Amino acid sequence: MGELGALLHEARLVKELAPAHNRLLRKDRLCGFVFDGRKLRLAASEEITSDTLPFLRGVFRSRAAALQALRAIADENRLCLQTLGFEVTQRGACLRHQIGRCAGVCASKENIHAHHARLAAALAGLKAADWPHPGPVAIVETDAARDATEAHVVDRWCYLGAARCEPELADLLGERRRFDYDQYRILSRHLAKPGVEVKRLEPACTASW
Repeated sequence: MGELGALLHEARLVKELAPAHNRLLRKDRLCGFVFDGRKLRLAASEEITSDTLPFLRGVFRSRAAALQALRAIADENRLCLQTLGFEVTQRGACLRHQIGRCAGVCASKENIHAHHARLAAALAGLKAADWPHPGPVAIVETDAARDATEAHVVDRWCYLGAARCEPELADLLGERRRFDYDQYRILSRHLAKPGVEVKRLEPACTASW
C-alpha cells in the first residue's frame, strides 16, 4: 500500500473504530458558507456534495469552526457580523463598530455594496479546490516494497476505492459518489504534489495502467 492508500485507509479506520467519546466530540456536522452577493448563509451538511462543493466558500468540520473563521475574516476586513445576520441585532451601530472592528455599514457610514465586495473577496480565499479533471481519474500508486500497483479511483473529490486490475476499475466507476471531508483533504493535497501519476477514466471504460 502506497502513501495515498495508507492515508485513505487510516482515515476510514478512524471513522469506523473511533471510541464513543470521540464520536460525541465530533457530533457537529460539516458546514460551509454560501454567498449569492446579497446574503451570506451556512450550508448544512446534507447540502455539501461533490456537485455543490464548487459553490461553497469554505468547508468546516463544525458550525463553531465556520463561525470562528468568519469572525477572523470580519476582523481583518472590518465587516459587520450584525448586517450579515451572524450577530444579535441591535438598534444603530453594532458593538464591533463602536470598538473599531466594523467599518460602519450598520451605521450608514459605508455603502452595502462596498461592504459585500470586501466580503466576497475575503471568502474567495476559502474556496474549495476545483476538481482539476473533466471526469473520473485513477491515481496510480506503486508500492515498491511489495512490487504492487493499485489505482485509486476518484471522481470530483469522491473516493470510490482502490483497484488492482482493469475489471475492478470498471466496477468502482459504478459506485455511488459520497463526499467525505477527510478524503477530500487527503486527495487535494496529494494531487497538488509534483509527479503524481493520474490516468483519465471514461464512465463506460477503463484506462490502461
